[in-house]
Amino acid sequence: MHQPNMFLNPYLGYTMWDYESDAPLMWPEKQRYPKIDEIHEVLERNPEEASYKGKWADVEFTAEVWKDINPLAKDTQFADYHGHGWNFRAVYQRSRDGTLLDAAGQSIPDDLPTKEKFERAVHMRDIHAEIGMQCADCHFADDAHGNGELHGEVAAEVNIRCRDCHGTPDYYADLLTSGPASPEGGRDISRLKNADNRDRFEWRGGKLYQRLILPPHKEFQVSQVRDSVTPGNPEYNEKAARAKLMAKGDGTDWGTAVDKASRAHGDDDLACFSCHSSWVTSCAGCHLSIQANWKTETHKYDAKVSRNFATYNPQVARDQMFQLGKHGTVKDGIIAPIRSSSGLVLSSTDANRNRVYIQQQPTSSAGYSAQAFAPHFPHTVRKTETKTCSDCHLSKQNDNNAIMAQLLLLGTNFVNFMGFNAWVGEEHEIAAIQVTEWDEPQAVIGSYLHEYAYPDYYQEHVDRDLELTELTPGYQDMDAGWIKGLRQFLSRRLPKWTGVRDALYDGEYTHHSGRVACLQLRGEYL
Repeated sequence: MHQPNMFLNPYLGYTMWDYESDAPLMWPEKQRYPKIDEIHEVLERNPEEASYKGKWADVEFTAEVWKDINPLAKDTQFADYHGHGWNFRAVYQRSRDGTLLDAAGQSIPDDLPTKEKFERAVHMRDIHAEIGMQCADCHFADDAHGNGELHGEVAAEVNIRCRDCHGTPDYYADLLTSGPASPEGGRDISRLKNADNRDRFEWRGGKLYQRLILPPHKEFQVSQVRDSVTPGNPEYNEKAARAKLMAKGDGTDWGTAVDKASRAHGDDDLACFSCHSSWVTSCAGCHLSIQANWKTETHKYDAKVSRNFATYNPQVARDQMFQLGKHGTVKDGIIAPIRSSSGLVLSSTDANRNRVYIQQQPTSSAGYSAQAFAPHFPHTVRKTETKTCSDCHLSKQNDNNAIMAQLLLLGTNFVNFMGFNAWVGEEHEIAAIQVTEWDEPQAVIGSYLHEYAYPDYYQEHVDRDLELTELTPGYQDMDAGWIKGLRQFLSRRLPKWTGVRDALYDGEYTHHSGRVACLQLRGEYL
């Protein structure tokens, strides 16, 4: 399952639960204050720190979440598997405003009964998964076992490409692999046989058929791109032909008369899945919060004991973003979808409960941050629920400017990650205003998530007229007397001879500094 945004989950049409979809069903009505031994017990089986606050701290609840919660859920449906103890939500076809759509692209009323609503909705699992294909039906022996060479990225170790089975607008499939890890001339997959000794692939009556690798070796026809763009062919699809045979220029000239070099969407320049991906997982900034003095065995590795324990927490888990970029040399620089590949965001609390660093990204020796993007095959291929012209080109209605900015990785604040503090420069001081909880989930104070994950803290915020007037330490670090004493000490006015006009600390957020003319900080909001 790790990374949760890579292959297996999207192929099945799921992504990590975002803590907010159907939140009332997943968080207890009363805020939980478990003891440290219970916290440790839960985190030993699920490293997601939010888990000990939610209902899924209970193993039986987690095991039955798809049976017990799905019939009641209004916003999503949950998977029947739980890698690492996590919950995964289904991804459905939606309009840009979030409305569920049916197979005909029509809106589904939100007030329908749950069963009817999600029966009409389109679950966006990969079309190959939908017909029953396993990973090994595309990724054969070399992909599974490698070719004996070291590769620096996943994409470099793949033999297969879409065209090897589906062909191109000009040629039928030759069943020779053409991926980066293929031997010179490709590997002939037409020679593959299943366990029953029948051919895996077979041309019959001008059609290509594939038999699945697992019994009962179901057989199905493999669609050919050339058939879909050839007028008069029973498989001809005018919409597909227009997209694949469009000429460069004003978008009016298209068809078989357009030579290959003049096509706007040449198959040597643009990955098939740039258009045929129904969605791209959009996870960003998984947060590892390290706690000292947590004696813990290393899981699933060398069983050594560490004095530090790190929880694993998704910060942003979305499915609506779509970005394009140029692939690396391993894929000849073709245009492909881009996903966030942010390594980590790190926080550390030492043995004295000092926060050594807060939500910081690692930095490489060359100076690059871990907040990065990478070309990506989403494994969410669909035939109907694909990208359309206005997902990548300016709309005639001029209503997709933000979509275009996001597509080109220019940023639209869509990820909208808010750090622990908002830093403000004032006339006499710097203010670090706490805007989220320290514990996971690090909900913005006063938000929808805050209301359900921290109902007591949310009510306190409401009682303060929604004003941020008090610091709230993390639950695991809480020592009310020590914190109160420290605040009182730092809030004292210093002697006049120090030249400091105000107290070092105002009991809330502010540190005296003199007039602030410039603020520069990596990783938090200014």
